[in-house]
Amino acid sequence: MKNLSSILIVILTIIACKGKDDTEFDIHGVWTLECIHISDGNDYVYDEHNRVLQVFADSTYYVGRKYSEPGRFEFEPTYSGRYKLIGKGGGEWLYFEDGKRHAFSVVNDSVINIEDVGRTYEWHKMDGSKNPNVGDVLSIVEKNKEAWDEDKTTYVISERERSLESDRQNLVVAILCIVLAFALFIYHTRNVFREKARIEQQFKQIQKEIEERPKVVREALMTVEDEFLNSEFYLSSRKRISNGEQFKKADWEEIERQVNSAYPGFTNHLFSLFPMSQLEMQTCLLIKMRVSTTDIANTLNKSTSAISTMRSRLYGKVFHDKGGAKEWDEFILSL
Repeated sequence: MKNLSSILIVILTIIACKGKDDTEFDIHGVWTLECIHISDGNDYVYDEHNRVLQVFADSTYYVGRKYSEPGRFEFEPTYSGRYKLIGKGGGEWLYFEDGKRHAFSVVNDSVINIEDVGRTYEWHKMDGSKNPNVGDVLSIVEKNKEAWDEDKTTYVISERERSLESDRQNLVVAILCIVLAFALFIYHTRNVFREKARIEQQFKQIQKEIEERPKVVREALMTVEDEFLNSEFYLSSRKRISNGEQFKKADWEEIERQVNSAYPGFTNHLFSLFPMSQLEMQTCLLIKMRVSTTDIANTLNKSTSAISTMRSRLYGKVFHDKGGAKEWDEFILSL
């Protein structure tokens, strides 16, 4: 009987292990975009204080941007969408985002890779037991998920502000916090000006390169642009967009190649100014192709207001100044 019991235990253990391989990977939680692995080998690693953040909850994902300093965590909603993760068994999964299939791989419990348009997006999961900001982010998502694409609020989370909630009547603490807040404001403002100066210098360099191109080069580029805008690829792409067709991974790769061929260094210039997400880059590519806001929204399966909000935010983040979607479009067309 002892041998029979041992055999049964072994069999049940094997069945349990096999069943575990067939379960879905637990993607729920808060993830940060750590790195974009580009097919040409020029990987882009995000600054630890400024990263794209994504929350997977049920069948919807919520994307925002986080800006962190010692003791301070800022979070801004950007856009949301639908996703589905299906376990195939044997440690393999299928991942769909807004109805589009993407290659998906699990490095470990806290690192995943999602591939799209010739790039691999490396996401790291934030540990809720070690990072108290996880609970705050999840709370923000839960309270604002119905109007996430339209939310322009900047949420500031910090340990100090948490403590102030329970100690508001203490005058000494209030005075210290005012002084600290002022010091943080000065520190933050100085960093903003430094970043603004860096971006302005980068933008001036780009403009200088464009303006100093020899006449023969400028004329050649104008010819290339005319050929691109009258090419079979451009006309067929515009027709597909007007017909409401959805682009696949290979389509986006070809669009990026064609745009960079007509406008040399276009995507590299954008990445040098600001770390853009996949959706933001696709929007910029379509703007460069003179696609209307309505058609951009239909192609990317977003609302026109969400696309307009994204463009306005990009202008503000790049130039640290007030500007609308129109100003961002003018900038993109000038590159």
